Amino acid sequence: MNRIDLSGKRFGRLIVVAIGAPRGRRVAWVCKCDCGDAHLVTTQSLRNGKVTSCGCYRVDASRKAFTTHGMKGTQTYESWESMKQRCLNKSKHKYPQYGGRGITICERWLSFANFYGDMGRKPENRTLDRIDVNGNYEPTNCRWATVEQQMNNTTKSRRITCNGETKTLQQWANFVGSKRETIAYRLNAGWPIEKSLGVTI
Repeated sequence: MNRIDLSGKRFGRLIVVAIGAPRGRRVAWVCKCDCGDAHLVTTQSLRNGKVTSCGCYRVDASRKAFTTHGMKGTQTYESWESMKQRCLNKSKHKYPQYGGRGITICERWLSFANFYGDMGRKPENRTLDRIDVNGNYEPTNCRWATVEQQMNNTTKSRRITCNGETKTLQQWANFVGSKRETIAYRLNAGWPIEKSLGVTI
């Protein structure tokens, strides 16, 4: 069986130098990468384009992605990174509240460039917030929210309905000009909702 001689041919960043030790039943070639490292690659991987460098291309591409947008280290980038950690990293203490209960990130936002394109730069004193606290991280369900908005939009927020209007405990406190703790004390003591809030029907 005649073997195709790839010596001297270029494949991406690799130049075939000589035939190398076979990998199982496959012919492999010693290749020199443009970065200077040597790499052993099978004929099939070279010809179908599966391998085009010693691995340095992936490193360079990753580095370029970080430097191209120039956002690494900014608050916007940190918000994106924190989002990923909460949903994807099981070792993080907040994972049970997010990824652990099924909160996911849309595939588009696994790329910071796409996330930044959809959400823009993080405004001062704002945080990344899901409008539906049981929904996923995706363009239609996220906003840059104030601390108060996010505090009022957690799964732990106590919601009270009075006169057909539903608000969180903090929102009612702001609305009636009372302290949140005072209203909570009255409710826990068994006061009627209207009396607890200090409103009349």
